[in-house]
Amino acid sequence: MRKYFLIAAFISLIPLKCFSQAEVSIDCQDQWGAGRYNKVQVSVTFRTEGFARFTQDFPVGFEVAGAVTPGCDLSWEGTRLDVVFMGVKPGKSALFSYYIKPDKNMEGPFNMQGEIVIISDGSERYIVKLPEKTIAIGGRNGLLPEEMKKNEAQQVEYIPMKIKVPLVVRPSSGIVFRVQVSASSRVIPEATLRREMGLEKSIKISVIKSANSYKYQAGEYTDYNEAAKLLKKLKDKGVKGAFIVTSTR
Repeated sequence: MRKYFLIAAFISLIPLKCFSQAEVSIDCQDQWGAGRYNKVQVSVTFRTEGFARFTQDFPVGFEVAGAVTPGCDLSWEGTRLDVVFMGVKPGKSALFSYYIKPDKNMEGPFNMQGEIVIISDGSERYIVKLPEKTIAIGGRNGLLPEEMKKNEAQQVEYIPMKIKVPLVVRPSSGIVFRVQVSASSRVIPEATLRREMGLEKSIKISVIKSANSYKYQAGEYTDYNEAAKLLKKLKDKGVKGAFIVTSTR
């Protein structure tokens, strides 16, 4: 593997199979310029039917500034990149990309990790873990912030999925869909959150504590399309950063 990285000095392609359920590959440079936006392209080919979530965790000091995410929902919170695919089918491929910037004061190597979790038939769960890939921070690779403004990259957009066939998760699976409306390092009173987001009392609010932050999620549905309706309603009210997440009861 080390020899391969040396031969492919700038571009790395990592394929991975897991019980024939999915193939994942990541294409990016092995060296990222500090303070510069570096492009990462991810390709996923599914071997089963259901829905899936791709996640990558980065060290503190990274920032995602641009993404092209056709056919999936991408979100960036704290140090985690989260991409949700709905209605996946055997043989269906998904390709998305994003730009990520390490802080200008960062240097040295870090290990890029990730995994994709696939839920099939409402309850079957498969996990594909990507092997750690060492990225060196340094040099002049990538785009400077001012170059990004002139580049084709755009600010991260959360693109709602368009599903032709309603996707319903079996209640026995324990998987539900919620709409994340906010994340904060401080506790937000429920009454304040409802008032600011325009949430009716009939809509359930869940608070998820993660490290030193709180995630606020609205609704709880086994039907993705119901969550999508709430998402659209919230965005129409101006809650632009809302996005759909999957969770367990």
